[in-house]
Amino acid sequence: MNLSSRPALVAALTVASASSYGQVVLNVGDIVSLPEIPEPTLTIVDVKSVNFTAATFSGTLTSAVAKTAAFGDNLIFAWIVSNNQGSAHSIGRATFNGWTGFTSVVAQHDASSLVGNPGVLVDRADRGNADVLGYDFFRVGVNRLTPGSNTKVFWALSNATVYKDSFTSLQNGSVTEASTFAPDVVPEPGTILALAGGLALLRRRKR
Repeated sequence: MNLSSRPALVAALTVASASSYGQVVLNVGDIVSLPEIPEPTLTIVDVKSVNFTAATFSGTLTSAVAKTAAFGDNLIFAWIVSNNQGSAHSIGRATFNGWTGFTSVVAQHDASSLVGNPGVLVDRADRGNADVLGYDFFRVGVNRLTPGSNTKVFWALSNATVYKDSFTSLQNGSVTEASTFAPDVVPEPGTILALAGGLALLRRRKR
């Protein structure tokens, strides 16, 4: 996942066929082992990196919105969580809000091209309710995301074609929030027309 690469998109496959690429469909109520796949070629749509601080740990969340040729305009939401060397505790889990009404197909891959190391294995993903994706961080199924380490690139392919700002909760004893991205819906034509009409009315009143 090279954040500077922007290859041209080609014909799309459907989200339903994503499992044939080694990914796993994550339905509401599911808990799945997060598969590791070869690093895909992605077109980056947006990216941001934010710092977070809890009572016992601090670090950085890097979030990206991307596309890949195989899935056309469907957006991928990808993340790397880094735990600062000076943290007192490991980080055990992250949850991502804003997924109500959207499908999620999950996977992870090596982070070396971005951060210079493969990253800690993300053990599993879950979707306890329609709105929240959860990811558990483990190293060989035992140790959590220890101070000075970072995760692999873990992600969820959606059926959304637009996105919005959202938030994640990072936790292990203490909890903190950080800004990220989530899927969004395209406004209905009627909603757009109503908003345009309202703005026009406001302009007339100001005159």
